[in-house]
Amino acid sequence: MDALRNRAVALLAAVALALTVAACGGDDDVDDLRDQVEESGEKIKTEAEELKKDVEDGASADEIEDKADELTDDIQDEAEDVQKEAEDLQDNLP
Repeated sequence: MDALRNRAVALLAAVALALTVAACGGDDDVDDLRDQVEESGEKIKTEAEELKKDVEDGASADEIEDKADELTDDIQDEAEDVQKEAEDLQDNLP
């Protein structure tokens, strides 16, 4: 679960960077990046809630581990996508 926590921190760091950069961009760019951040957050939240429900419902250790690994991968992917968008936006700033 430490890996999951580390990935969540990475996502939050990417979100913070994205919001900082977005504050300097044009309105459409800011809205697009904000939407992406919100969608990423909702996706991760939903998957985490599903994992929690599986644990509460008594899923096997292997099932829980598989879903935790999947969630970790998704968090990393979302963080990388948000960070890339923020960096692209930053590169296009005047």
